[in-house]
Amino acid sequence: MKFLIPNGLLVAVEGIDGAGKTSVSALLAQWCGERGIACTYSKEPTGLKWGQELRRSAKEGRLTMEEELRLFELDRREHISRAIQPALDAGGIVILDRYYWSTAAYQGARGADVAKIM
Repeated sequence: MKFLIPNGLLVAVEGIDGAGKTSVSALLAQWCGERGIACTYSKEPTGLKWGQELRRSAKEGRLTMEEELRLFELDRREHISRAIQPALDAGGIVILDRYYWSTAAYQGARGADVAKIM
């Protein structure tokens, strides 16, 4: 039997590249699983269609800031509807390796309106 939390809980692990976000997120998800706590682990950008485009652009050549923001928004909307919200609705913990704060920091550094992203 899994331990559930009414309305779920969202935990986003943020930090600069190489700070250990992925390690901390994975360990926290493992810890929850070992204790029977309903938990979903995910990251942004996702492995879904729009996230794959973002990851590809990071390797093959940077998109314009506007195009990156558009893809992040599309990726996040799909991520929320397909993974995050269903897990929260089921009473689980959602652990994310990056979320919209990273978008605000990285695209904000490129000149995007941080208030609009937030």
